[in-house]
Amino acid sequence: MVRCRSLERSIDPDDGSLFLSKYDGRVAILGNRIFVMEYQVLARDALVETVLHPVGRGQLQYLRGTTFGITSRQRAPFMSPVVWRYLENFTSLRDAMRQVGRYDINSAKLDQRARAILLGAKV
Repeated sequence: MVRCRSLERSIDPDDGSLFLSKYDGRVAILGNRIFVMEYQVLARDALVETVLHPVGRGQLQYLRGTTFGITSRQRAPFMSPVVWRYLENFTSLRDAMRQVGRYDINSAKLDQRARAILLGAKV
């Protein structure tokens, strides 16, 4: 069994407030897919699953997939395409966390390859 812990940073687009969510979960591998099932620890109101797979054969630098979940507060489930990128060189976990976030598809901060993957371009 593989356990995971995730942190999610998000900023309210209306007032700029920073939100931090913490998740505990389990990871399973089946075929060439990675399944991450997580439970929100602080609010205790959300289940989230992410299914990831390599972008290309033998390539693990980028993983593409889908995140979907539901909370007890909002009845509608949510879903989003995701790209996870392996962070090779970072000086600290804090520096790495500063790069993590939700970006507009046209943002200059978004990794160019991640953008291409999200847009479905051949990479």
